[in-house]
Amino acid sequence: MANPVILCDAMLGGLARWLRAAGYEAQFIYGIDD
Repeated sequence: MANPVILCDAMLGGLARWLRAAGYEAQFIYGIDD
């Protein structure tokens, strides 16, 4: 099973940082619409 990629918008930038630290592949994309 492939590792999921988690996309985070501007409101979840801090969460993306913690997810990366925990070993998840998290992408932070600034400026996308909700």
